[in-house]
Amino acid sequence: MDYKPFQLMKIEDSYVLTAPAGFRAEFFAGQGLKPSGDLLQAVVCYLLRVNGVETSGFDFDSETGAFVMRGTDQAAMDSAATLLAREINRDEALLESMSSEEVLKEKAIESQISDAMTELMSMSPEKMSPEELVAFWTNKFPG
Repeated sequence: MDYKPFQLMKIEDSYVLTAPAGFRAEFFAGQGLKPSGDLLQAVVCYLLRVNGVETSGFDFDSETGAFVMRGTDQAAMDSAATLLAREINRDEALLESMSSEEVLKEKAIESQISDAMTELMSMSPEKMSPEELVAFWTNKFPG
């Protein structure tokens, strides 16, 4: 089946749904956001929630460059992929997701990281040791 922009694959005993983070980059840029796997995951979680899809059987492992969702139930993964392929391509659904708890949380994290990077770049031009860098990030993002 065609789940554009998603691809559903079987890997061993699991099913993996992936999508490139750059999908709908123009839409996200218009919202002042940089596309990422984590942002796409937040949108996906919102779309699944508002469409009544139980997500306890899914594991998410998105990265900067890609969205990744895993599950072992083929029917549940097929159903989710079909729904997501339809909804992610609707501007109205994406616009609604922008004010969701999931996306607002991801936007806040992105902002914190951006602020931390700005602070880090404005610090002393001397090379920071690995220990100092770890201490800086640990202080900014405890836990």
